[in-house]
Amino acid sequence: TTSSTTTSTTTTSTTTTPVRVASAGAATLSANGLLFDDGTIVQFGQSVDVVLAEAIETLGSPDSDTGFELWEFCIGTRTRFIRWGSLELIFTEEIEDSDTGVFTQWYTEGHSDPAGLVTLDGLGESATVGFLEVTFGDALVLIAAFEGDDIGLFAITNPSTGAVLNGITDGLHPEGVVTILWAGDSCTRVFT
Repeated sequence: TTSSTTTSTTTTSTTTTPVRVASAGAATLSANGLLFDDGTIVQFGQSVDVVLAEAIETLGSPDSDTGFELWEFCIGTRTRFIRWGSLELIFTEEIEDSDTGVFTQWYTEGHSDPAGLVTLDGLGESATVGFLEVTFGDALVLIAAFEGDDIGLFAITNPSTGAVLNGITDGLHPEGVVTILWAGDSCTRVFT
């Protein structure tokens, strides 16, 4: 009597496609400025008057405005920070003591209004490192913010324009979460 046994092995592979954090709100984040929901684009280098008028038209009156002051962590003469909830717009004076300047950076952290602070790709706070890796591939550089630390510092460079979007994550692993985002380089956002 001859007997035979057949063994079958099935391997199932699943790939999870990261989902967008949110849909864009009144202001969409970009590596070179902002896109407002009425289609208006404001870019770094535009005057404070133009950018502020567009921002107020879309977002309403700001929650705070420092006026132009000297800040040790910013380049240039004097810098002005204007904030709507968790969105901060930064302007740098071009001519000392002129009280005029240009848009040089945006920064966001926290989950207060305005809602929908994401890029066109869906990157916003609470996105995961896995989302960054899958969505941005080779354009993403992620390193430990400090040697031996789990906190991540990332830069996403647009291969066409060279514009850079920066951020901080609470971990380097795929489940690590984006906690801060900014673009523009007028003010330091990571202190060692």
